[in-house]
Amino acid sequence: MQFALLSASVALALGLLTMAFPPAGILMVLWVVIAPILTVTLYNARALGDGSASLGFAAKIGLLTGVLVTFSCVAICTLRLVLTRFVFHDAALLDSQLAATFAQQRVLLLQRMGSSAQPTIDMFAVPEFRVGLLLTVTGTCAALYLFLSTVAAGLAGIVFRRRTSA
Repeated sequence: MQFALLSASVALALGLLTMAFPPAGILMVLWVVIAPILTVTLYNARALGDGSASLGFAAKIGLLTGVLVTFSCVAICTLRLVLTRFVFHDAALLDSQLAATFAQQRVLLLQRMGSSAQPTIDMFAVPEFRVGLLLTVTGTCAALYLFLSTVAAGLAGIVFRRRTSA
């Protein structure tokens, strides 16, 4: 648990660094990718006994790390949006970028589907639909990351186990 919390803390710190220095975002992306693997590796290095976690336990560590890192990333994004809107008062820029994205999606949908997609295109003008769409995309990305962090940590557990038994 302490290694998963450490991984989430590093993700939180890198997220805050990214807010102050945007090019550091690449470090955040790299950390999100390697956090579950590194967490299992650190656990295996500190484990007593045979010094390796089973596939199931390594996957559980990866899932826990994924949940905590996802929570850290969502917290940083929420903080960034709140600061942008209410502290820096740059909501107009944010809203214009979001409106341009949705307008582009409406045009693409109309080109691909034709007039049969008009009811769906009309939904893009409803703010609740936009929020629901953004939350769905966020939830889907989080679920995909949780799956991938679980698999990556499980594979790291297998690789480490093979190294210790060889």
